[in-house]
Amino acid sequence: MLKINIKKLPKSELEIEGEVEIDAFEAYFSKALKKIGEKLELPGFRKGKVPENVLLSNIPEAQILGEMAEMALKKENHVFRSDFNKKKHQKIQKPAR
Repeated sequence: MLKINIKKLPKSELEIEGEVEIDAFEAYFSKALKKIGEKLELPGFRKGKVPENVLLSNIPEAQILGEMAEMALKKENHVFRSDFNKKKHQKIQKPAR
């Protein structure tokens, strides 16, 4: 589950901070590794067919964590939208022409 904190700043700006619980975040590890591995080209392996242990030794941990974060935030986006709308923040749109 995503925990959201919305802070009002000057000039109609908002600072939005989200936190994903560790159990939910860790659930994205295999999916993130697979997604990165689909694009990785290593000598001796077909694209997308690199074993997990080889992927782990060739992909930086920061890249895996970044992909996990992207996946978690995309999945939890509906929670953010719901929370944002409950707090009655006015959405700013482009002016009509």
